[in-house]
Amino acid sequence: MNHSIKSAFQTYARLFVLAMLPAFSAFTTVPESPKPALAVCTCATPQVAKTGQAPGSITFAWSPVNGATEYQVWYVRKSDNHMSSPSTTTATSHTFSGLTAGYYTFYFVAVCGNESSGYVIIEDLVM
Repeated sequence: MNHSIKSAFQTYARLFVLAMLPAFSAFTTVPESPKPALAVCTCATPQVAKTGQAPGSITFAWSPVNGATEYQVWYVRKSDNHMSSPSTTTATSHTFSGLTAGYYTFYFVAVCGNESSGYVIIEDLVM
């Protein structure tokens, strides 16, 4: 009888492990590498520099990006997280004006056809 209890317990233990295996496999499996959602971007990131500042305005300029058809620029005002509407330009400079004094984060992106570059992010204080 002792042997049959031991055998029943071993059978139960095997069934328990098999039943719980899917639950534990989520913690032990290695996830697949993420698949890129878009094709690899060939649009270079613009090299942006601040070129001027006056009360309530700030100007940035960048070298042309090969293949860029336009650039998108916008800012986020840190005090209230206000985000400006993105402006689209074909120029290689942009002046943000009408700004209240405070800290801002400025964003710049080159657009090459249906691709865009990485973001250039510049934080600065506007007086």
